[in-house]
Amino acid sequence: MECKYNVGIDANTINIQVNVGTAATCYTSVYQAGQTTLKAESTKTSNGTIVKTSLGNAAVLKNIQLIIKTVVDFSALPNEIIEAIKADHNLIKTYVTIKYIFDGGFDGIQNFGYDMEDCAVSSTGRMAEVVKQIDFVTQ
Repeated sequence: MECKYNVGIDANTINIQVNVGTAATCYTSVYQAGQTTLKAESTKTSNGTIVKTSLGNAAVLKNIQLIIKTVVDFSALPNEIIEAIKADHNLIKTYVTIKYIFDGGFDGIQNFGYDMEDCAVSSTGRMAEVVKQIDFVTQ
């Protein structure tokens, strides 16, 4: 599903917050498409969550594509759960919730979730990757 956030064109500060809920171990990173420099990342103790963090001002961020990648490690979960995820990748939505929250733009506070098309699950069912793309627009 296409996700757009209207950042505007002024010097207003655009913020991101990523809330991850799971019993698995996670790491989340935020990049601008085509760039390798991190814009934000989760800490080692936050289990994938990124606290409210400034990405910069709207004039600089307008018309970019933001990539938010969460890597999920299910290895510490019971084998029954891992086997279930391996058999039915859609079960990832049962064991991992992610909310992407933006504010500071013309759209005000806006929340996004993830879709199954954003997910890839390893053949073992032990690892998954959720990659969410958000387009920053000015319309």
